[in-house]
Amino acid sequence: MDKVPPLEKWSPKDLVEFYSNSFEPSHEFISENFPQIRQALFRLGTHIDMKACWEKLFSTKAFLPNQDNLGFWLIPQIYSMLSEVFVRSGNGMTPQFKKKEVEKISEQVNRLIVAIHNSDEALQESFLTVKNQLSEDIIKKYPEKSHRLGFEVAPIFLWGFISGVHQELEKNAKNNELEKFQWESCSHEERSAWLLGKVDRLDLTVLLRTYLEQLKYIPSTYSAEYIASNRSAVTKQLFKLMYQTYGEYMSDCVVPMVNAILDLELGVEDITPYKPKEKNS
Repeated sequence: MDKVPPLEKWSPKDLVEFYSNSFEPSHEFISENFPQIRQALFRLGTHIDMKACWEKLFSTKAFLPNQDNLGFWLIPQIYSMLSEVFVRSGNGMTPQFKKKEVEKISEQVNRLIVAIHNSDEALQESFLTVKNQLSEDIIKKYPEKSHRLGFEVAPIFLWGFISGVHQELEKNAKNNELEKFQWESCSHEERSAWLLGKVDRLDLTVLLRTYLEQLKYIPSTYSAEYIASNRSAVTKQLFKLMYQTYGEYMSDCVVPMVNAILDLELGVEDITPYKPKEKNS
């Protein structure tokens, strides 16, 4: 078994046990397919705000009389909730882990771009790669149109007919906004010429830079989806568990628990919408 990163000494004994068990071979399937469960257990036992939270929750005067063995009740219920929420949601990473994942990919892509530009042969090939692949795909998909336009099985920059039409269109275009002022009136051949003229300027590093720009939006998009799918479920379940155990909703403890479980930084105002309405006494 891999060395288990330790929880803080103030972690409840039952939490330590459930966390340690997640590294056992019998829990391998859950740990590999739903790593966020183990990650949540780790943060419940390491986030500094959880120290005061556990102290309050495990105070002998805090819980209801019928919950004499609180540890036996509370931690298994939390683990059960984690399994239910994360297995149902299918989200495999917290937003912070997703951000690190994307940053790692971005770093490698940047290195690739630099490496290509440091090699004349690689840079030349990067131009040929895009054009050869696109040329082949177009000819395979539109063989009759390609033949009618005089296309040959050759890179785009060798298609003399297309290049000539494109140059004429560029000369007549205003601010290079062909699609805005005359796209609808252009023939199919003219549209193809304009599009392929744009493509003729592409090389692999241009596409990679576009890819890098798109990668920037993944963490924030993922974070929004993650919060939307999990915050409500986790918060409602914790409020329910707190009420069953302590007879009150204990928002001051639910906040750090939600933050630890989902690896977020929420305040009381962020979880209030999920708190059940108080019943009139």
